[in-house]
Amino acid sequence: MDACELSKVFQSRGADRYAEYKPRVFHRHFKTISQLTQVQFQERVRLQEAWRLLFSEQDVASVDYLVGYESPSQFSRDYHKLFGAPSDRDKAMMRSSLAIESGV
Repeated sequence: MDACELSKVFQSRGADRYAEYKPRVFHRHFKTISQLTQVQFQERVRLQEAWRLLFSEQDVASVDYLVGYESPSQFSRDYHKLFGAPSDRDKAMMRSSLAIESGV
């Protein structure tokens, strides 16, 4: 199960039902193991997928919607909080490092 599939489990059925635990028990075990709440975990998975998409040929403007954010400003805040830089700056740095590596 990849990150996107796991994220869909959280959104659709609820991971507690997927794991066949009572919700409270599942949440407690999940937080003990991951050190994150389900919401924090899902946010991190989405942002890591956004980073991967930025490294591919996706443009910054569409990545937030592709990973499930409805608000570009919320995506920007969350991205900056996790990675320490705005997504457009990361994209520019990725492009310049690829240009250096390819000798362009």
